[in-house]
Amino acid sequence: MIFLTTSRRPTPRLRTLCRDLSDSIPGVKRVNRGKMSFTGLIEKAVELDAKKVLIVDRGQDGCGKLRFLKIEDKRAKAILSMHIKGFKLRREFKKPARTVRRVCIDRKGDLGSDTERLKEFLSDFFNLPMEDLKETFKKYDAFIRLSIQLSNLVKFSFYSIPDGSEIGPRLTILKVAWNI
Repeated sequence: MIFLTTSRRPTPRLRTLCRDLSDSIPGVKRVNRGKMSFTGLIEKAVELDAKKVLIVDRGQDGCGKLRFLKIEDKRAKAILSMHIKGFKLRREFKKPARTVRRVCIDRKGDLGSDTERLKEFLSDFFNLPMEDLKETFKKYDAFIRLSIQLSNLVKFSFYSIPDGSEIGPRLTILKVAWNI
C-alpha cells in the first residue's frame, strides 16, 4: 500500500489533487494530515503497513512538489522530489473520470534517458505495469503517459481507455531531484 498525504497547511486545490491521485492510482490510501508531525506521519504509515509514502507539499506559488519516501525499519528514506510547475484537476477536464481500478503506464515513446528513468521509477513506486497499449488495450480502464513539452517540461497525465481522451489529473513537472 502507498500512503498519500499533504503538507501541513495545504490549499484546497492541493487537497483535491490528493483526492484525484488516490482515485486514479490503485493501491493508494489517502490520509488527511491535519496537525500531524512528520514523525507522527511516518508512525501512521507504519501502523497502516504502508511501505511507501507520497507527500504533496505546498510551495510558495501554490503548486509545490511531490516527495516520494520509502519506509525501511520504521524510518522514512527520501527517494525523489518532483517539483511541479502546475497541475490540472480531474474536474477541469471535459470528460471527468470516476475512480480508476486498473491503470498502466504507456511504454510508448523515446523520451530521453532522464524521463525514461522517471517512468520506470513511477512504475515501480506505484506498482503499475508498463505496457504497450496496442497489445493490452482491454485489460485497463486508464493509462498514464509521460511526454515532453516544448519548454522541456515533462507532462504526466491520465487518459481513459478505449477512447484515449485525457481525464486527468495532469501534472507539469519542472524538475526532478533524485535522492537515491
